[in-house]
Amino acid sequence: MSIGLTRLLHRIAAGLGRLDVVFCGPEVPRGMKSYECNGLSMQYHSCVFEKLDPQRYVDGADVVMLYNPGLGHPAMAASWRESLKKLLVDAPKVCEKLPFVAISR
Repeated sequence: MSIGLTRLLHRIAAGLGRLDVVFCGPEVPRGMKSYECNGLSMQYHSCVFEKLDPQRYVDGADVVMLYNPGLGHPAMAASWRESLKKLLVDAPKVCEKLPFVAISR
């Protein structure tokens, strides 16, 4: 993840006292270690959203970052189709307490 994004998340965590972020997407580099420092916790998962166990990884998060979720990217759109459908169907239940952010590089 970029240094600029990490700095921004550190500032948000400082203002809130704590921030738990989950990154997911097939382009998240495999083997990235979870990170925790000064109230900021970041977990990395090299898979699309529907492959995550919500009770294990998502329920305690403050925000989920969808890493390159195929928006406007024809080569990646198919791999995210089921995740995006799930988010749209579950959005009223999920998004009332958990924001999702889509980031593309």
